[in-house]
Amino acid sequence: MKLTEIQKDTLQRMYNDGGIDDTDTWVHKNTINALHKKGLITYFNYANCTMWEITDKGLSELGTLH
Repeated sequence: MKLTEIQKDTLQRMYNDGGIDDTDTWVHKNTINALHKKGLITYFNYANCTMWEITDKGLSELGTLH
């Protein structure tokens, strides 16, 4: 699967941070949407916010990047 450098960096940062809050502004919404459409990330609703986390497919893709 072809990913841009920004998408690769976003996956790596999400892995390091354990996910991102939906209100974070360091990741552009287009990047999040592209990763979501590829099935690499998904959202989870928690008590007071929505978090984006890496899926199993995203973890395997992250493993191939290194």
